[in-house]
Amino acid sequence: MRSCKNKKYSISMDVKRELWMSTGGFCQNPACNQSLMKVALNGKRVFIEEFAHILPQSKGGPRCKGRRGNDGAAVHSPNNIVMLCPVCHKIVDAQEEVYTKKLLSEWKRTHLEKIQGMFHVPRFKGFNLLKNEVSLLLHRNKAIYDEYGPCSNSATKLLSDAARTWRRMVLSEIIPNNRRLLALLDGNRHLVKRHVLIIEQLRLHVFAFEFNHISGDKDSSAPLFPSQINKVFLR
Repeated sequence: MRSCKNKKYSISMDVKRELWMSTGGFCQNPACNQSLMKVALNGKRVFIEEFAHILPQSKGGPRCKGRRGNDGAAVHSPNNIVMLCPVCHKIVDAQEEVYTKKLLSEWKRTHLEKIQGMFHVPRFKGFNLLKNEVSLLLHRNKAIYDEYGPCSNSATKLLSDAARTWRRMVLSEIIPNNRRLLALLDGNRHLVKRHVLIIEQLRLHVFAFEFNHISGDKDSSAPLFPSQINKVFLR
């Protein structure tokens, strides 16, 4: 059986940046999709991404069978790397007969389509269609806040993990949802002319909320979520 060549190359920082941008920071296994940035108990961010090669970088590596060999530079190109969490990386390399080149390449393609779809902002013909989309995001954020937020019942329980879960879900869901809310409202300004002031209040809240949770600093004057938004858009 032929084996792959083992050339000494490393993944460049440019390639790593491209992979982070194209994945949105989430595991590309569609059955996982977990955030590749975690928050430790001390509040520090921990990056757990692993770069799994579709065709191997080393002699006899996973998915190497029957190949003449691989050029090192090509092996470390973005097209040949899928970004995974540590658990998924171990699984796909341990079960190479299941996680084939074709399957991993499909993961990359469908994941990229999901990420790109997040930034596609539909232009609605009627206010109720916009309201449907906005209300889904508002309901999701409210559910997370009510269950895990600083004022939730869970947060007051002794030995509760609510605070840690809240920090994690702020990064993985609430901040992306907030950005999507602004994108939908900005892309459909023809339907929300009466509510411009409320939307700008929401924008101030969103930016301050992100600053407080990402920068490592704290702005005590950050505006609260404008409750008027719920009156306009919640179903």
